[in-house]
Amino acid sequence: MIKIALTVSISLVTVVSSSADVSLPSLFSDHMILQRDKHNYVWGWADAGENVTVTFNGTTKSTSALVNGTWLVQLPPAPLGDPQTMTVQGNNTITISDVLMGDVWVCSGQSNMGWPVSRSNDAETEIANAKYPKLRYFHVPLT
Repeated sequence: MIKIALTVSISLVTVVSSSADVSLPSLFSDHMILQRDKHNYVWGWADAGENVTVTFNGTTKSTSALVNGTWLVQLPPAPLGDPQTMTVQGNNTITISDVLMGDVWVCSGQSNMGWPVSRSNDAETEIANAKYPKLRYFHVPLT
């Protein structure tokens, strides 16, 4: 009886885990920016062998997840442009909205780089006058 219960349990776990959704790292999110005029890579996880299709800026790229569940596609260079939608499709569909092509800057350094505008001199005036709708910010928490 224990053998049968164990076999059924393992079978159920296998069935449930074999239909995992395609997923992306948190870096890929609404309002992101990709580097203009350079190849960009989109990657994530899916079931081994699952077909994954990425559609963005008039380009569609497809691949299959490797045995370890990872996948990767390379998007062609694109110029500055208006916001686009990226769609990643596998067993499920992920839609990422308001994606821009532009210049990506990675900044790090002293603790003052984490100083929020809200704590600056004349913060209310600075915030009220800040009209940069294409400026994007991705914060990586300290660990």
